[in-house]
Order: sequence, then structure tokens, then C-alpha cells
Amino acid sequence: MIKTIAILMLALLVSGVPEPASARDGWGGYDGYSDRRYRKHHHRKKTYSHGEALYWFRKYNPCPTTGRTHGRCPGYVIVKSGKSNRPSNFYWEHR
Repeated sequence: MIKTIAILMLALLVSGVPEPASARDGWGGYDGYSDRRYRKHHHRKKTYSHGEALYWFRKYNPCPTTGRTHGRCPGYVIVKSGKSNRPSNFYWEHR
């Protein structure tokens, strides 16, 4: 029984079942803040340290050129808009 379920799940993954539209941003990419795990864990948190906010921003919004969540991002810088240290106040800007 478990083997059958595992085979069916693998078949769904391989067949390319489309992701829900709610997880996509306007350009067909993914918006990290619509991820359920992120909202479930962080929806109550009011204050972040600057480093913590950057960590969560980078985790759910990797570098546009390299796709990495750590290290340098050639051609882009992280800009903060607003006063509070929240991941939603950061964005990538082309240099």
C-alpha cells in the first residue's frame, strides 16, 4: 500500500503538475511570501533584527542572477524600504 502511494506521488511529481497560481508572482515566478510555511511560522512576529530580516528575505527571494540564497549577487543590491526590519520591506535592485 505504501509502495503504491509512493509510486503515485512520484508519478505526479514527474508528470509536471502545475503549481497553484497563488504561489506565483506577476511574472510567473514564485513569491516567497505566499509560501504557507513562511506565513505559518512568521505571521505573528512583529519585530526582527536587521540580520534576521535579511536572512528571511534571502531565503524566500534568492539572487536574481545566480539563484543562490547566500553570498554575493552580481549586478544587484538589497534595498530596504520603510523603517521596520521586516522581510517584506526588502527588495532586489539592479545596480
